[in-house]
This record gives sequence, structure tokens and C-alpha cells, in this order.
Amino acid sequence: MLVIGYLPRPQGVNGEIIMDLHTDFPDRIKSGRRIFIGDKHEAATFDTVRVHGESLLISLRGYDTPEAVGRFRNQWVHVK
Repeated sequence: MLVIGYLPRPQGVNGEIIMDLHTDFPDRIKSGRRIFIGDKHEAATFDTVRVHGESLLISLRGYDTPEAVGRFRNQWVHVK
């Protein structure tokens, strides 16, 4: 597994979360990409991805509230 980002906190009321980038290839981070979150590598899929300052603002399929996506707060994002 390769680390591509870190999820510090949810943002807004639509289930988006900020992702700090830890990759040299941010152009590979796109909607529909399968990711794995945290030490347990919980599988998820990017729904939307957009630039937010120096970070990205992402949403995950099936997590549409700040409370739902908040479970991933302070976790690392991995890809295979």
C-alpha cells in the first residue's frame, strides 16, 4: 500500500472531507478511484474530488453527511 493523503477533518454539510496530499502525482486522484483508509485499510471510493487551497476536498461514495465521513478523521489514505 502507498500513502497518498491524510484526512484531517470534514468540511461543510455535504459529507466532504479535506485531504492533505502526500503524493507527487495528484493528477491520479480522480472520481471513481478505489482507496483504502486507516490502519485497517477500509475500502472506499472517491465520489467527487476538487482543489481546496493546498489540499483537496473529497467526498466518498455512501458517506453523504459530515457525521458519516467524520469517522475517517485523522486517518491516512492508501492505494494499491
